[in-house]
Amino acid sequence: MGERLYYVSAGGEPGRGPLSESAVRRELEAGTLPRDALVCEVGSTERRSVASLDSPDAPAPAGPLPPPPPP
Repeated sequence: MGERLYYVSAGGEPGRGPLSESAVRRELEAGTLPRDALVCEVGSTERRSVASLDSPDAPAPAGPLPPPPPP
């Protein structure tokens, strides 16, 4: 199973991604992504705080990830 992928939105900017969970965490650690940024897992419509990635109650993926959007 691959790594979770997320779209990220911060400071009213349009969302970007998909980014791997490890890439999102690296940006958080580097301070280039604010703690109040929102993430939406690929295949979901639920936006949540990027801080929820560290929550044990964060929802698990509900099946295989869909293919990426066309370029």
